[in-house]
Amino acid sequence: MNIWIMQTGEALQCDNSNVRPMRAINLSNELLKKGHKVKIYSSDFFHQIKTHRNNQDTLIQQSANLEIQLIHSIGYKSHIGIARLIDHIQLAYKLKKMLKQVKEKPDLIFIGYPPIEIAYVISSWARKNQIPSIIDVKDLWPEIFLDYFPKFLKPLGYLIFSPYYFFGKKAIKNSSYICGMSESYVQWARDFVNESNKPYIIARLSPPNSIDYFNDKKSKIKELSEIGLHKDKPIVIFAGSFSKAFNFEDIFKVSKTLKDFQFVMCGDGPQKEYLVNLTKDSPNIIYTGWVSKEVLDYLSTIAIATIAPYRNIKNFQLNIPNKIIDSLAYGLPILTPLRGEVSKLISRYDVGYIYNSTQELADHINEIYINQTLRNSYKNNCKNLYSQEFDFDKVYTGLIEEIQEIILREKIINK
Repeated sequence: MNIWIMQTGEALQCDNSNVRPMRAINLSNELLKKGHKVKIYSSDFFHQIKTHRNNQDTLIQQSANLEIQLIHSIGYKSHIGIARLIDHIQLAYKLKKMLKQVKEKPDLIFIGYPPIEIAYVISSWARKNQIPSIIDVKDLWPEIFLDYFPKFLKPLGYLIFSPYYFFGKKAIKNSSYICGMSESYVQWARDFVNESNKPYIIARLSPPNSIDYFNDKKSKIKELSEIGLHKDKPIVIFAGSFSKAFNFEDIFKVSKTLKDFQFVMCGDGPQKEYLVNLTKDSPNIIYTGWVSKEVLDYLSTIAIATIAPYRNIKNFQLNIPNKIIDSLAYGLPILTPLRGEVSKLISRYDVGYIYNSTQELADHINEIYINQTLRNSYKNNCKNLYSQEFDFDKVYTGLIEEIQEIILREKIINK
């Protein structure tokens, strides 16, 4: 079968080997293992590191059955801003022109949502050409835009972004199926387009099952110690983007109370410089920069917990973010203030703590550290839950079976 994946904002197989594989890589690799032919449409602009890959439209024959079509655009410096919106409009315009030249049509298109503009263009083309499509909803665009407006200005925000509401609804309506990371995400999409019976698939953003360990641990321990990490002191990990999605103040306040603990901050992002300056007098907060999966795997073996200080906005409350799934895979208890799907998960399966204040956070960290039996219990609970609900092989085997069934069903209907 010939399957297209439309996904911008993620790492691709043509990037270096240290990138984190997400939906585009994981799904395409598993499809290739099943013998399917895959073409990925994506942006030449690499969202995570804010740089262009080739500075031009490029068709890459990555392997015998994998093509990657990169579409050049202006790029942008910040996650939020006019430049990013212009970039996405340009991508959509160029994609529309490319689709007019297509000679071999796919059997199915798997569409990443957002960006809205691109999802609208390719879902419209798919519907016009009677090609089944699945829209993979991973952020609540355009509703998330209004989170940045004060309550009294939200009506104005809605007016400003009304075109995105129109194109977003069209993109989801045009698609044959909704794919979501949780039941709540699917329900949001159904409510957004007022189609309560629209068929759907649940597919988590699970990481691959393998955990890599250092061939030369001594050299890596030395490397980490050079940036201030002490292996023998208790470690709590944050791994992610330094953005306004997180309330880092919780970590900083607790670090002043728990001076014998180390808070290892893995990642980068638009707020990093501000955060580094803010915590320059806190030696137990350690910034590693972006780390490879290998390094994160190693840190997970010496940490006592992970902290996910998400802000309580709808986009996260309806979701089970990949940071949560990573913690489960590593067997590390989760510390988060996030309500909604995550808090239900933590309460039901006993895989961590929901904290309401920095004092509660400090108490939970102390309890995990002091009580080895409790720590082992959390480890087992996390790994069991991951195996039951989030196991990579189960998730992607199920998703590919759904894709194959949809294609076969559509072929029978269209005969």
